[in-house]
Amino acid sequence: MADGGMRCVKYLIFIFNLLFCITGILVVVGGALIMTVFREAVAWFGEWTSWIGAAAISLGVVIFVVSFFGCCGAIRENYCLIVTFALILGLILLAEIGCIVAGFVMRGRLKPFIEGHLMGDLQKYGPSDEVTIAWDERQNSLKCCGVSNYTNWLDSPHLRETFAVPGSCCIESNCNVTALATAPEDHASAFIYTTGCFETMIELVKKNMGILLGIAVGLVFVQIVGIILSSCLACRAQRKNVYV
Repeated sequence: MADGGMRCVKYLIFIFNLLFCITGILVVVGGALIMTVFREAVAWFGEWTSWIGAAAISLGVVIFVVSFFGCCGAIRENYCLIVTFALILGLILLAEIGCIVAGFVMRGRLKPFIEGHLMGDLQKYGPSDEVTIAWDERQNSLKCCGVSNYTNWLDSPHLRETFAVPGSCCIESNCNVTALATAPEDHASAFIYTTGCFETMIELVKKNMGILLGIAVGLVFVQIVGIILSSCLACRAQRKNVYV
């Protein structure tokens, strides 16, 4: 009966790691897409986000290697491989918790940091085709204008002389954007979106916070289960080595 239960644990770990392996491959593909297809969209957040694609690829490779140790260790019931897998999974779990705690502690500094980079990019609107396309695409999709609000475009050297905002701020296409950056909000809101893109993104994240928290809790739960099952299988493998 005990052997049957451990056999079940063994194959559960194998299936867990097979899914983990597929996840690693998907993360690598996602990182590659960020660095190629979505490069312009990511550039909208500033040059500091250029590492996201590389970080995603690195994370995917780590996940793949960890799952490889788990799969081999589970099938062969190799004590060293199983323990290595459990330790790496534990370190990843601790790193995730550390990132969450750091993000919570530094949340007050994060907002002005991101806003500062966005305002710096806003000043490159016009001369830089990459930044211009990224801003236009984001303002069209999020139905927003500027960083905190539409008046931020007064800081753009490209639009400052006419006190205009980009055409991508228009509610209806081809609206007259001249002097709208200095217009009162009740007047400007009839022609353009007046809410800033950063504020719109924050609201979007808040609306989906339940889903994001669910994914985070689910990921942590799966990792804890993986560590527990691996520990059980490692104990069995160690006992087998003692008796052999």
